[in-house]
Amino acid sequence: MSSDLVYPSHRTMFPNELLYNVLLRVVATSIHTICVSPDDVAWEMNVLPTLCRVSYNFRAITLQLTKRAFQAKAEESISSIFPPITKQLERLRLFGLRLHRPSRSNAYFEPLPEDSLLIFGYSLFVAAMNLRHNSTEAAPPAFQTTQEIIISALSTSLLICPKVEPLGMADVLSDAMRKEMDLVRSGLDIVQASVELDRLMKQPERPEDSGEEDIDAKRLEKLIRIREQIGKIELAEEIYASVIESDQVFIPAKLPGVIPVLKRLRDFEDSEPLITQRIDTLLEKGSAFSPFRGTSS
Repeated sequence: MSSDLVYPSHRTMFPNELLYNVLLRVVATSIHTICVSPDDVAWEMNVLPTLCRVSYNFRAITLQLTKRAFQAKAEESISSIFPPITKQLERLRLFGLRLHRPSRSNAYFEPLPEDSLLIFGYSLFVAAMNLRHNSTEAAPPAFQTTQEIIISALSTSLLICPKVEPLGMADVLSDAMRKEMDLVRSGLDIVQASVELDRLMKQPERPEDSGEEDIDAKRLEKLIRIREQIGKIELAEEIYASVIESDQVFIPAKLPGVIPVLKRLRDFEDSEPLITQRIDTLLEKGSAFSPFRGTSS
């Protein structure tokens, strides 16, 4: 981020309140893009000096937003304010690059003392996604435990966003956290349903002390439970699809154990034609079982 700026003295004709809201969104979106985009972010890295070059109003409002968002001292001059902010943005960019190359450790994303509250929020956000990506290689029980930890961590992280100043600067981040939570929950629901389907298929068909009526009743009960679990997977897939409708960035990963269970269920002797058809539909979608492809938000 260059500090060699030519500062305009003319004013734009936009009302300051409108200009403030527009610039707030531009800066917040640029910061988020720096973190999550796999593409070139040269413009976003220089968004602050670029905005300062537009007009006197742009410069005054941009500096006001910048000092509060990055917790710079109010008396700092424009020539001294950008270097430490540049370091924070560069660190944020490294978070994003690591996101596409998940690390085995979350230590890399630990906040530094000089980080602003906004950067701290992003460090938690990226650490949660990194953990989610790595968890897809775990067995279903460990996977489920990890997702519950991530959901708890994201819920706590969301409490940080309203504390970031200026108000609204963390709105893009909080929206991304909620999408991430939807992805985690949908993945957790799918794996939990597949574990239950696996258990149902392993239940003995003919208990020794059961009569024919008992066997028929148990078989009907099993089919009802199977339909319920397939319904849970279908609902979770719909939620996932709505979350990633316009956002597809993160590294693809598969949910543990789901596809093998569905394939076995398709050939399960007690499966009805309608159940088999629903399973085939889910299998054909393919991406339905990778809600851990993530979002760019």
